[in-house]
Amino acid sequence: MHSPVCPAFIHESAHAMVYDALDVPLKSIRVDINFGVPSGITERVSDATLDMPSKILEFMAGAAALVGICGFQFEEKLHTFTSDLCVMLRHKPELDIRISDDEKSMVHLARCRQAAELFVRTWVLQYRRPILRLSAALMQSEVSNNKYALEGDKLAVSISSAWRGIKPDSKDTVTFAREGWRSLPAGIDIGLGWQTYVMDRCKAWAAK
Repeated sequence: MHSPVCPAFIHESAHAMVYDALDVPLKSIRVDINFGVPSGITERVSDATLDMPSKILEFMAGAAALVGICGFQFEEKLHTFTSDLCVMLRHKPELDIRISDDEKSMVHLARCRQAAELFVRTWVLQYRRPILRLSAALMQSEVSNNKYALEGDKLAVSISSAWRGIKPDSKDTVTFAREGWRSLPAGIDIGLGWQTYVMDRCKAWAAK
């Protein structure tokens, strides 16, 4: 049986380790557990300029960790990373094809899923141990009742300790993401239920 709590720590730690591999400074990592339901956020110090493949590597790292490290199916934990997909939809590339905007969104969602299950999954599995070390450090950093956080110097030390000297070069990380993005299969399916679910949730959140 999968734990309902631990995956949230792994999810956020995967985001954090990708940011650090891309040399993007982090402000904090947080996980709150309310009525047994975990939620988390990884915050940057400031906005970062990343190309599309690097954004995909970063924002799909949580989903890829749930699939690759925790063993969940993509749609099984879709509700836990829908917000990441909403971010990707706000940054979807322009497509020079005659389809509706909703269909273009579905194309990008399909590509994000491909990435999560292929090259981003490869990355998180390659750095599985550092991700798990950081998630363990986060689980040991309860700042109040069911609220966990790493920030400032403590976060920096925890990330450095998690890498244990195997942190990848940022340029190599960018190259890996670009090559992975280019190598994704051309065939995709759109109009699927999970894509509609994500788009509906994104539109509902945007309307609030």
